[in-house]
Amino acid sequence: MAFLLAGSSTRAAAVLRPAFRKANTAGKRSMSAGASVEEAEAEAEAWKKYSALFFGLVAVFSVKAASDHMAHHDHHDEDAPHYSHMRVRSKPYPWQCSDCNFIDPECYKKCKEGAE
Repeated sequence: MAFLLAGSSTRAAAVLRPAFRKANTAGKRSMSAGASVEEAEAEAEAWKKYSALFFGLVAVFSVKAASDHMAHHDHHDEDAPHYSHMRVRSKPYPWQCSDCNFIDPECYKKCKEGAE
């Protein structure tokens, strides 16, 4: 049994070697659709134009969305309801303005103005 396994790799190589030689000498591989090189280059140029067009459209709509967002950026916390479960402090925070949340610039301004 060991004799069959040891010789199997050399037999497989002998069988597959002519197939590999034929594949290597077959020449240039054609395009998948059988199109000529000129047609392929024309399609590539067309897709470059499509890509540039869509990049421009995405840029225009991105600028429009950003300008719309910046124009309507007047959100005030005064309009928000103040629920009883919000801003409940069991102990003060460990920073200078102990009643302010970690990232709350409006509260920090009020705290600094009140301290002066």
